[in-house]
Amino acid sequence: MEFRELETFLVLAQELHFGRSATRLHVSQARVSQLIRDLERELGGPLFDRTSRRVTLTALGERFRQTVQQPYEQLLLAVRDTRAASREVAAELRVGYMQSIGGSLASELIAPFERAYPHCRTTVVALPMRHAMVPRADLDDGTAEVVLCWSPGGSGDALTEPGLSVGPVLIRLPRGVLVREDHPFANRSTIDVEELADYEIVDPSRPAGKYVEAWVPRTTPAGRPIHRTEQDLPGLLGRTEPVLEDIFTIVTRTKALHVTFVGLLDRYPRPDMRVVEVNGLAPMVLLPMWRTAHENTTIRAFVEEISAHR
Repeated sequence: MEFRELETFLVLAQELHFGRSATRLHVSQARVSQLIRDLERELGGPLFDRTSRRVTLTALGERFRQTVQQPYEQLLLAVRDTRAASREVAAELRVGYMQSIGGSLASELIAPFERAYPHCRTTVVALPMRHAMVPRADLDDGTAEVVLCWSPGGSGDALTEPGLSVGPVLIRLPRGVLVREDHPFANRSTIDVEELADYEIVDPSRPAGKYVEAWVPRTTPAGRPIHRTEQDLPGLLGRTEPVLEDIFTIVTRTKALHVTFVGLLDRYPRPDMRVVEVNGLAPMVLLPMWRTAHENTTIRAFVEEISAHR
């Protein structure tokens, strides 16, 4: 039995006229007749007496009307409520951001959404460093519904994978390397990407995948290998949850470099360190990411508001 058949039956039971019923339902009179015949066939008996002058409910039809009227109205109300809810912004949204973005910038990015939807409480969470190279992890475990994350390569392509949606670019910054103040690069304004092959690169995570490769490619454009440091951050620092400060510590204590973006030290001032721009690496972009299956009105409103103000 179809929803449309029930709707047609109840309208005809009120109107007792095929023409008026067809008008209310925005279908042809023949379509009304067909739906009623189909329903009568399913129920096993006539629901209406039809003459050239009038249409009336049969005893079976009246019994059926009394049985289905209230459940139908409840179902219709549920459908309407659900449709309305699907267009409403929820009361809460959990937003995660990579530590290197900084809380101030994260708050600045989120502010337009909070102004537009003051009833929606936005919970903002700095993501663990262990997820820096696997930004979808916090979406998968429910820590955040939307993640503000860096994507290397000048676009969101490095983040693209089944089940994930990526929003528009919010910020675009040149790539750079973090070095200590006495490093040979420290007094230079730029270096060439080929020079990365002469030093080890601090890598806070060891997972494979195109995202990691986009952050720190295995080779330079000329084919020279780029070496990731063998330092074990949790072992060296005595904890299993490294934070951004630990990257600073490793770079300070070694000659290793950390590939990042120009402007990192504007968010986390360190007078003993420098960020030197790298020519030959595509820029870093900041954008929102969320699980496609969890997309809803709230997430769409969030992405629309934060992108409209950049």
